[in-house]
Amino acid sequence: MGQIIIHVVPGASALALEFIPFPPSGKSSMPNAPNLKVRLPVRPEKGAANKALLRLLSDLSGHPVQIVRGNKDRNKTVAFAASGEEFLTALKEGWLKSQAGR
Repeated sequence: MGQIIIHVVPGASALALEFIPFPPSGKSSMPNAPNLKVRLPVRPEKGAANKALLRLLSDLSGHPVQIVRGNKDRNKTVAFAASGEEFLTALKEGWLKSQAGR
């Protein structure tokens, strides 16, 4: 099971994903640095932003996703059944496909 850290900005004016590349070594000098920044046009009320985040990540990547740390924080650790690299690749492909139709 893989995990990545995502920085979430709830209440944004528009949905956006910003992929933060892994360093060439594959290891960050800042182990808690996010791999992805997600701007959600959903307010963080009653778990709505977390639900929207999980739905977005699952729909785009094709993988079930769960928050394992940071339910009430902007930095969230999410887990999934693929490796981090596989998940981010699938997520990026899904995001690009979703944006191509706009």
